[in-house]
Amino acid sequence: MLNEFRKKVIAPAVCIALLAATPTGVFAAQFEDTESHWAQSAIERWTDYEVIMGDDGMFRPDDVISRAELAVMINRIMNYQERAENTFSDLPETWYTDAILKLVKQGVMMGDGTNIRPEDPVTREESLVMIARALGIKDSGARATSFADDASVSEWARYAIHAMVEKGFLSGYGDGTFRPQDGMTRACSVTVVNNAIKGYYNKPGTYQADEALNGYVIVTAPDVVLEGMEINGDLIVTPSVTDGKVTLKDTTVSGEQIIIGSGDSGEGNPETPPTTPPTTNPSPQPTSTPGGGGSGGGGGGSVVQTAPSTDIIVNRNYADETGSVVYSNKRYTIGRNAFGSLEEAVAQAQTLEKKASITLLSDLELDATIELHANDLTVNGKGNTITYSQGVKDGIQIIQGSNVVIQNLDVVMQDETGKWNGAYGIQAYESTVTLKDVKTTGADAGILVNGAEVTLDGVVDVSGNEFGGIEVAKGVDATTMPKLMGTAANLKNDTEQSTKKPTIWIDKVSELTTAVVEIEGLNEVAQENDQVYFYLGQAPFETTAEVASQEALLDALADARIETILVTSDITLDQTVSINRSGELLGKDGIKTISFENKNGIQIVHAGNVKLENLKLEMTGDEANWQGLYALQAYGASQVILKDIQATGADAGILVNGAEVTLDGVVDVSGNEFGGIEVAKGVDVATNPKLVGTAANLKNDTEQASKKPTIWIDKVSELTTAVVEIEGLNEAAQEKDQMYYYLGEVPEDVAGSSL
Repeated sequence: MLNEFRKKVIAPAVCIALLAATPTGVFAAQFEDTESHWAQSAIERWTDYEVIMGDDGMFRPDDVISRAELAVMINRIMNYQERAENTFSDLPETWYTDAILKLVKQGVMMGDGTNIRPEDPVTREESLVMIARALGIKDSGARATSFADDASVSEWARYAIHAMVEKGFLSGYGDGTFRPQDGMTRACSVTVVNNAIKGYYNKPGTYQADEALNGYVIVTAPDVVLEGMEINGDLIVTPSVTDGKVTLKDTTVSGEQIIIGSGDSGEGNPETPPTTPPTTNPSPQPTSTPGGGGSGGGGGGSVVQTAPSTDIIVNRNYADETGSVVYSNKRYTIGRNAFGSLEEAVAQAQTLEKKASITLLSDLELDATIELHANDLTVNGKGNTITYSQGVKDGIQIIQGSNVVIQNLDVVMQDETGKWNGAYGIQAYESTVTLKDVKTTGADAGILVNGAEVTLDGVVDVSGNEFGGIEVAKGVDATTMPKLMGTAANLKNDTEQSTKKPTIWIDKVSELTTAVVEIEGLNEVAQENDQVYFYLGQAPFETTAEVASQEALLDALADARIETILVTSDITLDQTVSINRSGELLGKDGIKTISFENKNGIQIVHAGNVKLENLKLEMTGDEANWQGLYALQAYGASQVILKDIQATGADAGILVNGAEVTLDGVVDVSGNEFGGIEVAKGVDVATNPKLVGTAANLKNDTEQASKKPTIWIDKVSELTTAVVEIEGLNEAAQEKDQMYYYLGEVPEDVAGSSL
């Protein structure tokens, strides 16, 4: 099979990567000073190609190469055709001027706007950056090298050095150093090129290779036929192939097939390049061209064809570029069917009113929602990611479209957490949509199906969204019923169990019915808020319960899986409530009252960690004199936290009996007959009590009128006053082996003496 590349008007500055070639067997020129030199074979090979030349029979391999000399060598390899305007004050017309200006046009050399410093020597790191620019070596994001002097490598040169080491183009010295600021010798520069380019064809003809070319191949001449080759790398056609063609006969290319055109001059210091070289070439899929046939189409050749206007590609590197690019054997025109932004591509597709496709060739970062108002449109992410800026509410919205396909795409939202913002990665409104191998994360919900018909294909991943995966609804403005179709195998949600949030939920079920979700194999759970939840795994048990009655409260306390009980309204109980496990009992949205008629209220018995908050525990019908009635009792509990609690109407508001109780917020013990909080160690209790807090955590409006203490210790001789760790109280010892504590002054007629 033939695969021909016809060279016409091509785009500027291309991204390629450079690997090495095998010698062609051309007669090698000899230099007096390269005999037995370690770089002799590389020097002779590139002399054969007429890329390097000596002077009076000498090559001077160990001399440092100048910027001008390196520019000439690179230009002879790449054979650039266009030159930039000479704006440099230090660049006269001489033997290297043409080469330097051609490299400037391609963005390989960058002066400071005034000077280009042609005669300056090149450091090792500077030379590698120039070669990387010429060959379009991509920035992988990696920065560290294994060199012992890695810290001395300039930041702007790290991407080039790391990439070349990774590809095996160069290595350091025997002592493990790289010496980035040392001068680059002529021999070293040729060796890097020789290690990089595995095939170099600068004359018309048919070429074969006895073994695979495991690297990059460069063609600089027209009418070259590469026959029976296995190229494990990129095939690069340089600008000198003006009107001819390059034919692949029974040849496979695993990497990119790239045509380099004219470039734009760059600005800035040549030693501080951008991290990523400028590019107008995408990252095509590997192209295989097996088969037979002779040159000229005897076996049926495939020519680089012009892509139709409905075939649109997007690559952020196309921004501010002009010309054309080649992707997957098709030529695209920037501004027509090749764009640097998804917004431009979508706008173009929607003007066509034809079946169209948009293919992403790079990751994108967007700061606005993408709206799709088209029919028969496919958006293929090719495994790339769209990341939206913080503050962007919605990612992709498909609005009243039919036959819209989104595939092989990751959508990353950065929605504010901790509250519902109505943020979605992908939304479908009154549309027919297929989602295939899509991932949406970082939103309130990954996907909204609103009056739309959505089919899941491949694996749709909705992990990492705050309130769930896919919402199915019929919003206020939607006139059609929603439908979500697929199988459980089409869904993935790694955070379902940890967050307890559903993979799918139906909103406003009373208007829809569960028939709108046609996905078998899910576990369904009805919700009180007019929703139905669907889980891929077992429905996670809700650890929070809301209660508004005695029965509901007792049921929730009996279920050890419930960690938090929210009291939503006042409750009257006819029995004592026991808590014998860890958990929280909280008044929801403010103080809630739990009333007990002439019975002990809440008893926390040998429990672990218990918290009570926003509750008024009220005893009613208490008779006069001591009955031993408490609104709240803690027996042997390891840790009880009382926050914003009122305990009133009992003999004592709270009993701390061999338990550790911490006061938080304001604990109000007003209105109890014999005092606020009793601290004791009862007959059957093995542990000492402890009450911890500050005087600011206590309130007792009836302390002075009743002359009853806010806190008292019973049987002080067995406990000591250390069991009350509350500063700022006034103490009064009692003859009956008790200690009284008052928030205010100790009443004068209280027995005992003030301490």
